[in-house]
Amino acid sequence: DTGRPSLVEKGDVVIPAALKALLEDGAVQKVGLAIGGDASRLRDQHGVDVQNVVDIGDLATEKCRRAPQEKEKKEKKKGKKGKKEKKGHRWSLESVVRTVLRVELDKTVGGVVNVRKEKWDVWPLERAVQTYAVNDAASAYDVHAFLTDPDVRAAAAVKMQAAAEAEAEVLRAEEAAAVRAEAESEAREAKARKAKKKKKRA
Repeated sequence: DTGRPSLVEKGDVVIPAALKALLEDGAVQKVGLAIGGDASRLRDQHGVDVQNVVDIGDLATEKCRRAPQEKEKKEKKKGKKGKKEKKGHRWSLESVVRTVLRVELDKTVGGVVNVRKEKWDVWPLERAVQTYAVNDAASAYDVHAFLTDPDVRAAAAVKMQAAAEAEAEVLRAEEAAAVRAEAESEAREAKARKAKKKKKRA
């Protein structure tokens, strides 16, 4: 056992038994953005019945009492032709992280701008692809923890307050420096005018 996912001759990925058991374990919560789609694909394509999934987008909408403002999508209605497209909005991972955690999620990894276009079906996965996946998973976990765990929110609030105070201190220092610079400039100009008048009298 090399610990790597095995492949059948047709190239279809075989889900390792341990991973399948974990995904189907209802006692273990799985969190992610639009995770329902991933669960459906695993069920339809690989026969894995993923249990206990939580969509952090839905959770963010509920807890933050607001709808996502980014990444508009068009949801086509099935049925008769001529039906108008129903437009809605959905969270991107960047927008939910920005809204909930108030930080920017960097989607570039190791200088690779669009990791989504890298080879995700080649084993072993490239380092940039692994890092990208880990960052996404960790971000989803952090968002879920922030929205559901009061202790995590309290700790984050302390950090945010400290960061805000530090930023305010920097701004105050910059403003004080600007005031001093302006005062010094005015003093120099006054001194120059005084010297000029004295020279004229002489």
